[in-house]
Amino acid sequence: QAPPSNAGAELRKSTTEPASRASAAPPEEHEAATKLQAVQRGRMARKEAKAMRTTAKRAEPDNSGSFRREHHDAATKIQAVQRGRQAR
Repeated sequence: QAPPSNAGAELRKSTTEPASRASAAPPEEHEAATKLQAVQRGRMARKEAKAMRTTAKRAEPDNSGSFRREHHDAATKIQAVQRGRQAR
């Protein structure tokens, strides 16, 4: 037995229409769902930010020792030049 000719159209129509379950929920339920979604988005954003900070920290070279040494050497050179000027 062949389905009626408009059966395919009815099937397509029913699958493309949005579900009306969300509009049938009470307002309190809708607000609670919205709050849960906001909490979850915040949690995911914090997790992503932490991952980005961790990645950036790992990628950052540890030049603090060499920077201090260069800074110290530059200060020593300035002091030597100044002492030389005072001696003249």
